Amino acid sequence: APVERIAQVFGPQFAEALIELDGGAGGYRLQGWISPPDEGSRTPETFHVFVNRRPIRDRWVTYIFRDAWQRYGARWPYPHLVAFLEVPYEQVDVNVHPTKLEIRFREPSRVQSLVRSVVEGAFEARRPVPSFDLGESPVSVGSAPLVNEPVRLRAQSRPSVPPPIPPPETVTPSHDVAENDQPRPRALGQIHHCYLVVADEAGLVVLDQHLVHERYLYETWRRLLQQGPLKAQTMLVPVVLEVGPGRVERLQESESIWKAWGWVIHPFGPGAVAVQATPPGVWPDRVEETVQLLFEALEHPPRDLKEWEHEVLKEVACKAAIKKGARLSDEQIRFLVDTWYRLEVPQVCPHGRTMAVRLGIHDLHRAFGRTWNLQEG
Repeated sequence: APVERIAQVFGPQFAEALIELDGGAGGYRLQGWISPPDEGSRTPETFHVFVNRRPIRDRWVTYIFRDAWQRYGARWPYPHLVAFLEVPYEQVDVNVHPTKLEIRFREPSRVQSLVRSVVEGAFEARRPVPSFDLGESPVSVGSAPLVNEPVRLRAQSRPSVPPPIPPPETVTPSHDVAENDQPRPRALGQIHHCYLVVADEAGLVVLDQHLVHERYLYETWRRLLQQGPLKAQTMLVPVVLEVGPGRVERLQESESIWKAWGWVIHPFGPGAVAVQATPPGVWPDRVEETVQLLFEALEHPPRDLKEWEHEVLKEVACKAAIKKGARLSDEQIRFLVDTWYRLEVPQVCPHGRTMAVRLGIHDLHRAFGRTWNLQEG
């Protein structure tokens, strides 16, 4: 079997950590194996790509695989990779270099989309999260941390309209996303008003509360925007902001965008506006900075509307999310923990920052010098 052959060449631990890649359409197909975000190499020694069964060392092909992989918080320059890319022969030119190690595609965008979609599908199915390894040798500052096997989480079903995070004053009960035959993760609490500690059957997980909420807002808004305008949530008390006469005058020009994104804002005097409703999930203390950010973004007309919306959506989610230093109730902690377990991408925020790290139970045993198995008593 191919995996057994990989284990023979690179070792069993290398092979066990790999995530299978398999997908394609219209004569294009990608199969192979790639390492999780916390497994990799400083050099491309374990980076192998075959196009129509021919080994290649092409810069662009290397880039598209690394780009797809590094979106999940990768800590290394190169993934461990064995990839077999099948492309219709008329769509590829192998005669661009004397050694035929470089290659040119007639439809490069199609190849790049295939690689990204297959890697995304594999990572969403396995949901690998970076994990710390408390080995015997301390890790020096600046060096890459040692890691163990990634956590494997079952894909969770997501409601069509997830509830917003409860505001500080009125807290609604959080929903239970754990399935009947899967132990529910247990939120142990909040530390330094910044991180959430969770216990599950595989050990401990530490979450960055801001990044989890940011990712939740980004995924929620992006999904709902595909269905139509976001449904605005009316504020109990409108927020009045000083934005300057110029921005008040231009407010009407961009009214359609504000409305589509779930904001209801009206002029309130010569240089102020009143925010009467926000998109779902905006943290109450973040309204002012988020609105100011949107005004700045709207002052620079986009050349590519779709690309602009994508980038601004990431920035708005960051501004609108809960920040570090916010004291959370038990219900809010529970909500964020449950939310993290259902995210499409549970590894990194929209900007690529790591939002979760795992400390496995075997690492804890090893840190305390225990070698016995709890299952055996």
